[in-house]
Amino acid sequence: MHVLKLKKDTRVAKRSVSMGDKGRKTKELIIKKSYQIFSEKGFSAVTMQDICKICELSRGGLYRYYSSTQQIFEEILIRLTESDEDIIKEGIRQKCLARDILNAALEKMQKEMLDSNTSLSYAIYEYSVYCKTDFIMEINQKAKDKWVSLINYGIQQKEFPKINPEQIADLLLYVYQGVRIFSRIIPIKERTINNIILQIKQDLGVNENGCN
Repeated sequence: MHVLKLKKDTRVAKRSVSMGDKGRKTKELIIKKSYQIFSEKGFSAVTMQDICKICELSRGGLYRYYSSTQQIFEEILIRLTESDEDIIKEGIRQKCLARDILNAALEKMQKEMLDSNTSLSYAIYEYSVYCKTDFIMEINQKAKDKWVSLINYGIQQKEFPKINPEQIADLLLYVYQGVRIFSRIIPIKERTINNIILQIKQDLGVNENGCN
């Protein structure tokens, strides 16, 4: 009896894992496709019907995971913030050179600034108007905190000069956001973005090749 019970439990566990994998894949699809449509249409113009259509899901299939466009949009922003944090947190955890972590984070930032088609800046603005600003403020603070943690780490490792981490973090954060917003309005040259990245490195005592 004990053996039979174990076999039965194993089959149930396998089914649970299978269903869990399917659910995760469906959520990933919803997030990926929703990101595309939010970047194209903003926040307020997107409906759950739009997301059903682009994901090729039934209404019930979508509502099984998310109850509103607000909930989907918030998860997108959380994931983006966590992705950026992971680059820095993992680099510090592994005791990588601060300049190498900086270069990896700036490279990601540079690619995003060059790609105006994937900007969520307008959608974020609309979200803050129609929904709540405290969530955006929380996301913004997390983004700032990640840069402060990297700069403090670089100072402790004597790779960065003794500067005010919050000042540099504010510069990084708002320059990035400004470029993402204006790139939807006017074309921004690649040279301009390269100059921004170069200036940030110079402020942190890192030259173009990533060395101090």
